[in-house]
Amino acid sequence: MSLDTYSQQLVSTLSKVGLAPGSIPLIPGTFKLSTILGIKFGERAVTYGEIFRVSECKVAPTISFAPEKSPSLPFGDIGSSLDSSRHKHHQAQ
Repeated sequence: MSLDTYSQQLVSTLSKVGLAPGSIPLIPGTFKLSTILGIKFGERAVTYGEIFRVSECKVAPTISFAPEKSPSLPFGDIGSSLDSSRHKHHQAQ
C-alpha cells in the first residue's frame, strides 16, 4: 500500500470518530504521514478499527515502520564534514 493511500485511509478513519486533522489540538490541520507504521500481535496485523480480544494482546506487539523518505536531509554532507574535521585535527597534532 502506498503512503498516500495509507494516509487517506487513516484520515478517513480518524474523521469517522471525530478526530479529523485540525479538529483537536493533538492532530493539527497540517497533519501528514511520513511513514507507514505496522503493528502485529503474533501473526495478526492491526488494521483500522479492528477489535482484538484481550487474550490476543497478551504478548508484546511487533512494531515496524518503513524508513521516512526525506531527500532534504544532508546525511552525506554531515558525515563528510565530520570526517574532514577529524582529518584536519589529526594532521594538526
